[in-house]
Amino acid sequence: MDAVIVGAAAGLLGAAVGAGGAIGAAAFAGRHQAKTQKDHWRRQFQRDTHVAFAVAWGNFHRTLIEASDLFRMGAIPAAEQLTSALTLADQQREKASDALSVLQLDGVRAVFMPAWQAHEHLVSLSHLLQSASDPNRRHEAVWAEVSRHVGAARQEYEHFIDAVNETNS
Repeated sequence: MDAVIVGAAAGLLGAAVGAGGAIGAAAFAGRHQAKTQKDHWRRQFQRDTHVAFAVAWGNFHRTLIEASDLFRMGAIPAAEQLTSALTLADQQREKASDALSVLQLDGVRAVFMPAWQAHEHLVSLSHLLQSASDPNRRHEAVWAEVSRHVGAARQEYEHFIDAVNETNS
C-alpha cells in the first residue's frame, strides 16, 4: 500500500512538474514572440520613416534646384517661373518638415541630426531664393550663397544616408 501511495504521489508530482514546464515554456515562447514582433515592427517603422524623409527631401531639393536654375538664368520672363517654382518648393518643404518630425520621433539621433541639417540648408536656400529679387543684392553674391547651401545640403544628406546604413547593419 505504501508503494501505491508513493507511486501515486510521484505520478502527481511528475504531472505537476511537466505541466509547470509546459506553462513556463509557453510563457517564454510568448515573450520571445512578442519581442521579435516588436523588433520587426520597429525596424519596419524606421525603414518607412527613412524612406518618407528621403522622398520628401528629394522632392524639396529637386524643386529648389529648378528654382535656382531659373534664378541663375536671371531672365525677366523667368521671374514668374521662379515664383511658381518657389511656391512648389514651399509645398515640398512642408512635406519634408513633416517627415523630419516623424524621423525625430524615431529617436535615432545619429540619423536625425544629419537629416535635420540637410533640411535646414534647403530651408535656408529657399529663403535665399525668395529674397533674391531684392535689387540691392548682387547676383553673384547670391549665387555664391545658393551654391554653398546646395553643396552643404547634399553633403549632409549623404551623412544621413550613411547613418541610416549604419543603423540598419
